[in-house]
Amino acid sequence: MADSKITALTSISTSSDPANDPLVIVDVSDTSMAATGTTKKVTLNQLLATSPTATLASATITGDLTVDTSTLKVDSTNNRVGIGTATPADTLDVNGRVTALRYLSSSSNAALPSFAVSAGNGAYNSGTNEIGFSINSTSAMTLNSTGLGVGVSPGSAIGNLQVGGSTNANLYTQQGTDTVRMGVRASGRTGIILDSSNATYTNRAWYLDNAGSSGSLVIGRQGLDVITFDNSGNVGISVTPSAWSTGKAFEVGAAGNAIWSSTGYTTLMQNAVYNSGYKYGYNGVAAARYDLESGTHKWHIAPSGTAGNAITFTQTMTLDASGNLLVGKTAIGTTVGIEVRPDGYLVATRSATTDGAGFTNAVYSSGAAAYRFYVGMGGTVFATNTTISGISDARLKENVQDIDVGLNAILALKPRKFDWKAGKGKDIKGDRGFIAQEFEQVFPQLVDEWADPAPESETPYKSVRQDLIPVLVKAIQELTARVQTLEAK
Repeated sequence: MADSKITALTSISTSSDPANDPLVIVDVSDTSMAATGTTKKVTLNQLLATSPTATLASATITGDLTVDTSTLKVDSTNNRVGIGTATPADTLDVNGRVTALRYLSSSSNAALPSFAVSAGNGAYNSGTNEIGFSINSTSAMTLNSTGLGVGVSPGSAIGNLQVGGSTNANLYTQQGTDTVRMGVRASGRTGIILDSSNATYTNRAWYLDNAGSSGSLVIGRQGLDVITFDNSGNVGISVTPSAWSTGKAFEVGAAGNAIWSSTGYTTLMQNAVYNSGYKYGYNGVAAARYDLESGTHKWHIAPSGTAGNAITFTQTMTLDASGNLLVGKTAIGTTVGIEVRPDGYLVATRSATTDGAGFTNAVYSSGAAAYRFYVGMGGTVFATNTTISGISDARLKENVQDIDVGLNAILALKPRKFDWKAGKGKDIKGDRGFIAQEFEQVFPQLVDEWADPAPESETPYKSVRQDLIPVLVKAIQELTARVQTLEAK
């Protein structure tokens, strides 16, 4: 376009063309311009593209502003600013990665963590007073006055940090291959998962979770519940705790294999559950129970039964608070069983009344495969050797004198034949022996009181200690002397 001299200045009534419409420019380095009267021109686009760039004190743009198509776009019609997009969809629309944000104040220069959002948005919702972050138009994180929610909108009844989800662990930390996850397992139960594998939750994983509507807390491994705490306070190891109608129980391995405790007692059980009475825990195994109650130890047994059915226990042994050990009976006395008392008293009680009906206090030799000693229930002492050896060492005796009774005392005794009353003594007819009251007239020192209680107001029953060998020997000596005297005449 040829140069033209400026003859007048008028307003442009039509739209200008910044690429072609010339602007008059004075080149101060060209001194010939004044002499020749020539002018130079430049377009607005050329002026903006010059180097170094021009510095404006201030500028007001009343229309849109576009920098490199989509690097920066100011949409004056919709009052929007776009970075990385030529069509901003919100007041500030950033399409791309924001590498860092900084908060600047007079006293600090604190950097916020980097974050990236692809095809998503984060915005403040004035209606709900929340800041939301979305990815691919799906809500990912929400911050409100209650707290921060990831995958869920935080509610006041839950907590300040809330994580939601459906199929995988929602909180996850990792150091090397060791991980801690919190959320939902593949089986659909929520909890904390400890894992040494990045692959699946069930591979070498331990978990702590809430077992659904039952309210139980479970510690498990590889899909197996190892320890279960139910909402009644009972604990099960490799078994879900049974329903105990009172007290608390610790079960191991199977229902009813438990330590159970309630007010006043603690019980060790096998195959027994207390639920409004004792019930079998499982089938085909006998039940047993050991009670520690107010200082008394009690052992019980029961035959096998069906799971859930009532158990009838038999108390087989008791160690009471006084130290009495009772087998087959629950209290000291004359009922059938064995008593071992702390003062050394030992008694075995049976219901049989004759020797043939049974015996007690037996000594059996496994080497000889034979009984060596026992006491029949008729009172007979049976022994393979009837010799009784009593200690008689001279070193244990003093005031040794000749015996002063002999033949005369033997002659004063009254050997008798008699029948025992039914159920008394040997309980036989035609027995031979002495009457204790008669025997006492000759040898009072050989008469004792018997253990059976006598009728009220009567004297105790008497027994005879038939230890007559020394007297018999003395009598034989006297007879021998007499015979020798007669023979000498």
